[in-house]
Amino acid sequence: MTIEMKIVSVIRAALDGIDIYDSVGVGEGVPYIVYTQISGARDTCLMGDQGVSKKRFQIDVYARTPKERNELQKTVRNALFESDMTVIFLSDGTAYEPETKLYRHRQDFSIWSNE
Repeated sequence: MTIEMKIVSVIRAALDGIDIYDSVGVGEGVPYIVYTQISGARDTCLMGDQGVSKKRFQIDVYARTPKERNELQKTVRNALFESDMTVIFLSDGTAYEPETKLYRHRQDFSIWSNE
């Protein structure tokens, strides 16, 4: 199972009924989550591929209220930390997006996992 598949599975288990996308278009239901791989590499050595991937992901939560956004981002973070992947929190930030009238929380993680 790829890291992307694991991320989606972990978040879905924690937030049943909330849509999770690798990209999103106009008109999607709210709240929703978008994950994006920022960078990544496989662990290799002189003996070859070790079967471990290290990737950096940005996970964005979009909600109608700041309270809902904050609750969702905490649930996402806790679910990732409690998973069988090695998850390192890197940074986060919040914003209001006037075009969509949605509150967004961005979280960046370094995630290591066997693939």
